[in-house]
Amino acid sequence: MNLTDLSELERHMNGSESSQLLEELHATLYSIGDAVITTDAGGLVRRMNPVAEQLTGWTESEARGRRLTEVFHIVGEDTGLPVEDPVATVLRNNKIVGLANHTLLISKDSTIRPIADSGAPIMNADGSVAGVVLVFRDQSGQRDQEKNLAESEERFRSIFEHSPMGMHFYELTWRDELIFIRANPCFQIFQTAFQGGIHQQNLS
Repeated sequence: MNLTDLSELERHMNGSESSQLLEELHATLYSIGDAVITTDAGGLVRRMNPVAEQLTGWTESEARGRRLTEVFHIVGEDTGLPVEDPVATVLRNNKIVGLANHTLLISKDSTIRPIADSGAPIMNADGSVAGVVLVFRDQSGQRDQEKNLAESEERFRSIFEHSPMGMHFYELTWRDELIFIRANPCFQIFQTAFQGGIHQQNLS
């Protein structure tokens, strides 16, 4: 389910008079795997699903009626400074937007998590904005994988550069051809010495 679907779902939930339909819509919203928070046009929290509760540390009953910025406390990863209110960003653009990159979410218990987030306006039937739906996910696992990969690449690079044995890289193309990429310093020293020896033999 994408942001457009979620925005439409929230609009139906706000306008539904059927208890059965409302229950079905409610079940759909609260079963989504990503964290979801919806607000009114003034930026006050309306709904949160369980994933959002877990990541923010706020229960839906605690958060309802509070300003989003109080519940969804986000700062820039590089600066540590608060980033723009997501509601203000969405309402200003009046369309689906990806929010600031490298964002950290600080939960109610001060747990800090890197997140990816995006928001969309919730539109009334008459085209006016009824609120905002915000979808976000924890990126801690992805960041750990990226960090482990970078550390692994650095270890391999160090071994390659400092190995006492000559080593060189080749790239295999889709035509099964090997293309020389680079050699390590030891190989270059060996190659220079070897070529120098041949040159001396030729002079002799």
